[in-house]
Amino acid sequence: MEITAVHFNGGFARAAALTPRDILTDLAGADSLLEAETALLDEVNARDAAFVARLAGSGTRRWRAVGLDPDGLDLTAGSRAKRNQLS
Repeated sequence: MEITAVHFNGGFARAAALTPRDILTDLAGADSLLEAETALLDEVNARDAAFVARLAGSGTRRWRAVGLDPDGLDLTAGSRAKRNQLS
């Protein structure tokens, strides 16, 4: 699948046309990070729950790290999701 265009609708008066470059992460040069992603996620999740909750910015739920790329760390807690930007 190839993304050619995106239309964001964030509510009243918050619509915008986006390009693929606006939403996709550049993975050039990230081969070693992508290869180590599973091990790094396991390492984060092996830490105590308070550590992972601090990464999510919320100590009220049991968060898990589920994705990692050059732009950030994805975390989930039940049906909630957060993105911890690395840059």
